[in-house]
Amino acid sequence: LFKKNIQYSHYGIIDNETKIFLAISKNFQYMNYFRNFVLDSVFINIPTSSNNERKFIDDVIKNKKISTLRWNNNIKKIEKRADVALLVSDKTLIAQEKFFCLEKIIDGIIFLRNEYKKNIPYQETIYISKKIEALDFIEKKYPIEQICDYPYILQYADLKKITYKAAADAILLKSKIDDVCLAKTELLRLKYFDKIKNATTFEMISAVYDEFSLDYYIKIWQTIINLSIINQDY
Repeated sequence: LFKKNIQYSHYGIIDNETKIFLAISKNFQYMNYFRNFVLDSVFINIPTSSNNERKFIDDVIKNKKISTLRWNNNIKKIEKRADVALLVSDKTLIAQEKFFCLEKIIDGIIFLRNEYKKNIPYQETIYISKKIEALDFIEKKYPIEQICDYPYILQYADLKKITYKAAADAILLKSKIDDVCLAKTELLRLKYFDKIKNATTFEMISAVYDEFSLDYYIKIWQTIINLSIINQDY
């Protein structure tokens, strides 16, 4: 039976052999990503039954003392390492640095993608339907006599007071702009997730973030922000 006062406020990755923590976060998705970045590791739901326990873990994360903790698999609980004075292995320290780098990269990509996140329910689904309609209408050489089969194009043309052809072209162009911008963020994710995964030294991890920052701010960020302003709605 589960105890009612147990909560899972944090999630962690531990070294499978030593049970030492490699990363801890409140964010399940970040931890779920990171589990694929460290060989011979295990994902852990960390139970906390009091505010003091949660605050203790938060302080450990803030002060980057994650490697002072290990997982006691017998009682399913975090405990302080008895050998904390010993040198922490390179694997532990590099894993922690990888996670800090991964957090920053995911946060950056989320910020960019939020420009295309619609807060109205099902809006993304509607945009996909509009794109499909526009593609079909264009591929069929703009069959005006069948316009009632294309309700999104019909209403967009009426609202904007433009022709059905212009409406279909506009919808498709705007959807392509969205696709191009989102593709840029996906390239960032694929490129730098691979680089983090393959990094084996602190210098390599630091270089990954420096390169990401240049790509992010100089090549992509301003372009996406400007296009999202122009392409606000369709």
